[in-house]
Amino acid sequence: MCPKPSDFASLDPEKLRKTVHSLGFQVDRVKSLSAVTSAWLTRGSFGLDLVPEEKGGMKIWGAGAFTVDSYYLFAKGDKKWKMLCSIDDVVWFKGWLKKQEYD
Repeated sequence: MCPKPSDFASLDPEKLRKTVHSLGFQVDRVKSLSAVTSAWLTRGSFGLDLVPEEKGGMKIWGAGAFTVDSYYLFAKGDKKWKMLCSIDDVVWFKGWLKKQEYD
């Protein structure tokens, strides 16, 4: 459907809403996916935190502590990331990641 972020950015929001409908919360999911895509395409480098952009941060609409932790742990593999959430699976993964020998 969207092989590149720029394809997604030009997608009709109604078409996207229908595509993600089965996931539930389709209005919020479309808004979040659009915000992530916009950030990916417009920022010089991609990052994520909980500080609003107008205050110098990299907050993306709809992205909370779980999303930020997931990005830095699962996508970036950052063993030193200071956890923001305490969800068991994310905490377990960080423990596992810290035991890995690669860098």
